Amino acid sequence: MYNTYMSNINNKKSYVETELAKEFLLLTPGDSLQSISYYEERFNVSRGTVQKAIKALGESGAVKIETRGRNGSFIQEIDYAMVQEYYGIGTIIGCLTMPASITTKGLITALYNNLNILDCNIVYARNAEIRIKMLKKGKCDFTVCSLHSALLYSKNQNDIKILFNFGPYTYTSERIKIFRDSSKTDFDTTMRIAYDSENDDYVGLMNFLLDNNKKYNLVETKTQRILKALRDNLVDAGMWSIDDAKTIDMNLGIAKITTPDVIDYTTAVLLVRSDDFLTQSLLEKYINISRVIKTQYEVVNGLREPDY
Repeated sequence: MYNTYMSNINNKKSYVETELAKEFLLLTPGDSLQSISYYEERFNVSRGTVQKAIKALGESGAVKIETRGRNGSFIQEIDYAMVQEYYGIGTIIGCLTMPASITTKGLITALYNNLNILDCNIVYARNAEIRIKMLKKGKCDFTVCSLHSALLYSKNQNDIKILFNFGPYTYTSERIKIFRDSSKTDFDTTMRIAYDSENDDYVGLMNFLLDNNKKYNLVETKTQRILKALRDNLVDAGMWSIDDAKTIDMNLGIAKITTPDVIDYTTAVLLVRSDDFLTQSLLEKYINISRVIKTQYEVVNGLREPDY
């Protein structure tokens, strides 16, 4: 009887600790705590259980709480990674595209720096469909892809949602067609055209640009190897991004892709599971769109080194 009673008390205390840790992840030093009475009612436990749970979090070193008498209690210091341990969510995993271009390097740097206060790890996968499947299966907590891919793979589904839209040219810069022959400005059937079937955005945009009534010579080429393939005379044409065209040391033909339809391919969005409210709250607290865009701009324009 005694052991059962003590077990119930300890279970309640652990439950309140976990719930408080979850709430503290969303607080900042200087923020005030709710009253003990509020937590009593919310968690349906005694005042003593709430006080013991708060004391345990403080003694762990995860949170330093300052009491100001009638003014209540305030967060003085907080170790977010340790709080994550208490809550039991572990490391937040983000699955991003490979850092193959300066634009994606800038975006990854920006997200990494926004989330470095948390225990967050970034993994990479080339294919947007794979990244979205990983998210749906719970193998990561958020992912980033183009708006085009997000709309393509979430159509008529409500299990994932777009949490952030970073705007045009944040996933890739303006897209260009590139040619070994500097006099060329458009694809034709005499060319060997680089085609990356594993890159959803490349496939989607390239299929949009090519005339369905013509038969082209498509040469399977990884996106990041297209320039080398041009240099080695393995292909005659392909698609690239204008920011990374600055690295081209060849006399290539370049033509901007001006159709408005390209915007969805260049726009970066961040996806989460619709029912993962904690991750949504954390990302909304720690990711600032203006700061992300500013950091990305600095990386793209050589004002800041990529850091991820």
